[in-house]
Amino acid sequence: MKTIDSVLRYLGWEPPERSTRSSQRQSKVSVAIAVLVGVAVVLAPSGAAFAAPAEVTAAAEEPGTITGIVTDSRSGDPLEGVSVSAFSPGVTSTVASGLSAADGRYSLQVRASAYQIQFAKSGYELAWYGAGVTETRERATVLDVVAGRTTTADQALEKIVYPYITGSVRILDKYGNPAPKGTIADINAYRCRSADPASCDVTSGRTTSLEDGSYSLRAWETGTYRVAFTGYLTGATISYTPEWFDRAPSREAATSIVLGDEETRTGVNGTLRPVDYLDQIFVDVPEAHAFYGPIQWMGDTGLSNGFPGPGGTKEYRPAIDVTREAMAAFLYRYSGVTFTPPATPSFSDVPAASEFYTAIEWMKAEGITTGNADGTYGPKDAVTRQAMAAFLGRLNKEDVSNPGPAQFSDVPSSNPFFGYVNWMKTSGLSTGYPDGTYHPLENVTRQAMAAFLYRNDLQAGSPDGNL
Repeated sequence: MKTIDSVLRYLGWEPPERSTRSSQRQSKVSVAIAVLVGVAVVLAPSGAAFAAPAEVTAAAEEPGTITGIVTDSRSGDPLEGVSVSAFSPGVTSTVASGLSAADGRYSLQVRASAYQIQFAKSGYELAWYGAGVTETRERATVLDVVAGRTTTADQALEKIVYPYITGSVRILDKYGNPAPKGTIADINAYRCRSADPASCDVTSGRTTSLEDGSYSLRAWETGTYRVAFTGYLTGATISYTPEWFDRAPSREAATSIVLGDEETRTGVNGTLRPVDYLDQIFVDVPEAHAFYGPIQWMGDTGLSNGFPGPGGTKEYRPAIDVTREAMAAFLYRYSGVTFTPPATPSFSDVPAASEFYTAIEWMKAEGITTGNADGTYGPKDAVTRQAMAAFLGRLNKEDVSNPGPAQFSDVPSSNPFFGYVNWMKTSGLSTGYPDGTYHPLENVTRQAMAAFLYRNDLQAGSPDGNL
C-alpha cells in the first residue's frame, strides 16, 4: 500500500513536520483529498491514513441506435431482406449490420461515433445514405450517433431495370427441317463502343434459346448493340454457320440495335443452318415454303426426280395430287431394294414398257397393293388419304388387327381402311384436321406426301434415306 503522504507527494504536495494531533488532523484532510482524487483510504488504529488501490468499475457505455425504413423508390412499398451495414468513415469493414423486416424497418445498435450507412439488395442499386444512386461512398452522409439516442436514416432503393432483347431462332437441319431435339442457339449481344462495327466486341448480354426457339436476353446496359446467333447440339458434331441480326453473315454487315432505359426490343430473330445446308433443289419450292424441308429431303435422297423446269431447272409441283404410279415410285425408291419384276404384268393397265412397271410390280409382290377389283391398278388415279394410310402401313408391315377406338370422327370402324387410318394417328404420322376429322377421301398432294414420308423416316430412325 502507498501512504497518503506518498500519494500527495506524487500530486506535488509536501506535508510539513507537525505534532501527533496536528498529524491526525492532517490525516483527516489527507483522507478527504485522497477521496477526491479517487484513492481509497485506510485508517490505521493509530489514526494514520493509508491509501489503497481504488476498486472502481466504469459503467458500460450506453449504445446509440440507427434505425429507419427501406422502401422501393417507385412504388413506395417496404422492402424486406435489405442488408443494412454501418461503416466508420474511411474503414472498409462493417461495424454493425442487419436485415430489414417485412415492414422495411431495420435497427442497428452501435457505439457513439460517426458512421456511413450502406443498403444492399439483389435486384436493386447499391445505395449509401445521403448519396444519389450513381454516387459513391465519398458522397454519403456521415451520421453522428449519440449514446442513448436514436438516429433515423430512411432509404429508398432504386430497382435495377435492364433493357431486353427478345426474339426467336430457327435451327434447321441440312434440308431445312427443324434441327434434332436438343439443338440450342447461343445468343450474344455485343455493345458497340463507337460507330465502327469492329468496336461492337464487348459482350453485354448472353442467353440460350428455349425448346421452342424463343429467347429473352437481358442487356447489361443501354447503348448500341449487334446480336449474333450460334448453334450447337450436345454430343453431336454438327457445325452451324453463325448468323448476325438481321440475316447478316458477319459483324460488319449486321444491323445495329439501340437500347434505351427499360426498353425491350422485340422481333430480333435469327436462323441457323448447318455448314452442309443444301441449296434449293426445286425451282418452285423456295425456302419459305411450308413443306420446303421434306421436299428438299425428297430431292436429295432421290425419292423424287421432279419435273423438267425452265432453263434446265427442276420443278416439284407441290400442290398437284399424287398419282398411284408416282406413289409406287416413291415407296419403291424409299425401300432401297432392288427388285426384278415378272415378265408378265400383274395389272392390265401397267404394261412392262411403263416407266413405273418395276415399282408397281414391287408394290404387288410386297402386298402393299392388290389393285382394283377389275384387275387394273389405275396408275393415273389420284391417291386418297385413306389409301395412302394403307400403303404406308403395309410398307411398315404394321399389324392393325386390333386398331382400338376410332381416332377420327369421319373414319368409323366400318371403313375398310379404319385400322391403317387409326395407325396414322397413333404413330404420329398424321394429326388430322383441327375439327378432329381425317378427310379419308381427300386426295393427297405431292407436298403432303413428302411430309408423310419424311415423318415416317424420322420414326424409322434414318432421316437420310431408307427404312
